[in-house]
Amino acid sequence: AELDRSKILNILLGVFSEESLHGKRESQLQQLDKNFSGSLPLSILVAEDNVISQKLAVAIFDGLGYRIDIAVNGLQAVNRVKEKRYDLVFMDVQMPEMDGLEATTAIRVQERQTGRHLPIIALTASAMRGDAEVCLAAGMDDYISKPIKIEALYAALTRILQQKENRE
Repeated sequence: AELDRSKILNILLGVFSEESLHGKRESQLQQLDKNFSGSLPLSILVAEDNVISQKLAVAIFDGLGYRIDIAVNGLQAVNRVKEKRYDLVFMDVQMPEMDGLEATTAIRVQERQTGRHLPIIALTASAMRGDAEVCLAAGMDDYISKPIKIEALYAALTRILQQKENRE
């Protein structure tokens, strides 16, 4: 099925943005088809230990007909990926029990057995020099610092979708 990139990017751009906390989420949702998940079914895992970010992600995706899964730490994310086939993972880097880097490494080890590649986008509140390289070296497909800038999320998702199309 042909992906409508602009729609999916508009849906996802508000997931973790500060702007969404201040009322723009409703207007974004009103502009989009409430049954969008029917035309573009995606199984999404959000690995995030922050409760506010979790609730925001659930609310946005629920309004579009998606039922996302939440992992509260890296260990739970690794276990969820073993149990279910996801199309996309948003992975917070700093989480308790197992951080996002360790979780990504563990998921990549699992993939050696399945031959499948799961796109993982790193999310981190840190914007230190070299963070992107560390995330990519751990096997993440892309990196976005929080708070999310719309342009950065758009660029990352465009790269992920292009990589997916090239593999298929």
